[in-house]
Amino acid sequence: MTRTNIAAFTATNYEGHYPPYISINKEDGLVEIMIRSPEKNGVEGTLAAIKLSEDEFAGLDLVRVPPVTRDTQRSEFALVPQGGPVALGECPEGLFLFGDTLAVMTEYATDASVRQRDAYIVDSGEYFWGGTSQAADRAKLIVQPLTHVSVKP
Repeated sequence: MTRTNIAAFTATNYEGHYPPYISINKEDGLVEIMIRSPEKNGVEGTLAAIKLSEDEFAGLDLVRVPPVTRDTQRSEFALVPQGGPVALGECPEGLFLFGDTLAVMTEYATDASVRQRDAYIVDSGEYFWGGTSQAADRAKLIVQPLTHVSVKP
């Protein structure tokens, strides 16, 4: 059981003890993506994680680099709408767009009493609020769920 870090991203100017981060690791033939939200009142943020096969991970190729493989053949993917726009509260797990903000909806909820799943902005790792400050308003935001398709070079 060997665990290898592929990439890690964290806030460089964060003043708290537990900065938000995204970590991508490979272990036992699976690729794990972990996202931690920023701390709140000195308490470590919520941790969300997903494990994917190497093929599934290669399908997340958002920056159009070759997937993790020894093949010389290049595969590229494009993000496309998955159905029509929906309220954030009804958005399936995975990537979505809000305006020009790319974010990811998780299956986890930081505050179970609100019964609203966590979503994070892909570029910054920050919790997604979409310009709102109340959970009820956030749930009503209209977002576009995304999926990916293979694009032949």
